[in-house]
Amino acid sequence: MRFNFDNASCDIEVTSECYISPWSKFILSVMPPKLNDMVVCDFGAGTGIISIKAALTGAKHITAIERDDEFGILLRRNIKNNCLESKINIVKTSQEIVEHELYDYIFCNPACYPSMVGNSSFFRAGEMGMDTIIEVFRFASKALKKNGHLLILTPSVSPSSIAFNTLAELGLYARPAKDLLVPFREYLTSKLIHWVECNQEKYSEMHFYEEVDGAIVKVESSAIDLHPKPEGRYFEKVYLHSVHFLDNMNRDKSAEDRFFEGFEYTIETLPHNVISCIDAATAKMIPLEHELKSLVLKTSKGLYILSLMGSAFADFREIKRVLGVKEACMASEEDLKSLGLRKGAVCPVLKSLWDMPQLISKEVLELNYVSTNSGKLNECIIFNPKELSKHNKLLTGEFSREGRNASW
Repeated sequence: MRFNFDNASCDIEVTSECYISPWSKFILSVMPPKLNDMVVCDFGAGTGIISIKAALTGAKHITAIERDDEFGILLRRNIKNNCLESKINIVKTSQEIVEHELYDYIFCNPACYPSMVGNSSFFRAGEMGMDTIIEVFRFASKALKKNGHLLILTPSVSPSSIAFNTLAELGLYARPAKDLLVPFREYLTSKLIHWVECNQEKYSEMHFYEEVDGAIVKVESSAIDLHPKPEGRYFEKVYLHSVHFLDNMNRDKSAEDRFFEGFEYTIETLPHNVISCIDAATAKMIPLEHELKSLVLKTSKGLYILSLMGSAFADFREIKRVLGVKEACMASEEDLKSLGLRKGAVCPVLKSLWDMPQLISKEVLELNYVSTNSGKLNECIIFNPKELSKHNKLLTGEFSREGRNASW
């Protein structure tokens, strides 16, 4: 099977048991496009596709953990076939990893169904299906670099609170990043529905979805009925969590002094510098539209800050109309330097910029959260965009091309 990435491709051999599942493809889709010189761990490597992509996108070294002997044989074959033996080291358990080896990223698509659901290696996750996730969390608390990220998947049919309740005691926290609807494997449908039915009263986070008249709807606990055997299509939602050290989100005095008084936010440290909105959204594992794009504009009335969704582009025609000016353009690097700024580090809530007149596209205010840099390229803040409404020189409008369906 041939896989193509941005600037590279690889050949992956699969079997009926060990294949590239929708879960693995989900992780592949959110991996940073560049892992230059980073140290990576692929926990539960399977075919090795995640390890191989990490190697082909610049990772310096990858540790692939795979406990199943048969899958380990396939994993070694795929790594050898792609001539990556020098970059990817295979171990059977996390205990085999040298104590001082620390990772920028740990990727994991864990076993998270209870052992009773099936008898393959994918189901060796204990009575409640959480043993592997707890193991990964404990491993991450020792093996992540200070600013490292663990990206891990959990399904909606699992009692994930069992595992996530251990995070604080390990000094970690998890931020939900993205989710994906995935159909149940047909031979597991009855078992998974029964599993949710038996445990949902105690673990309210457990749920699944059913296709009804072409729409996919969440099944409430009162509607679960195993008799007769369920027919139709059923789905689980797979959640991607970005796990960091608690210290990476603590607000210290130096951070608070940077922002306007009364600003409500959380702050995170990123594993590497980011400049573009695409790179920033990828590093944080958030949709591009939630990455706040803030630009400094130069007009005949002076400098303005414009805030858009990360996926949008400035509509200068509308900006000039609203401001009543004939000319408006992006500020130069010299203009940014005069404000103590640099490319990729324009943050509209910095005290040094808060007194400047600001423009914001209406669609930004409709989002439930946005994220942007904190004035540093390796640090981000997450906040409700309505915080920007506290500005006393704020103009709202349809300042993006997408917002007005403009043709240019």
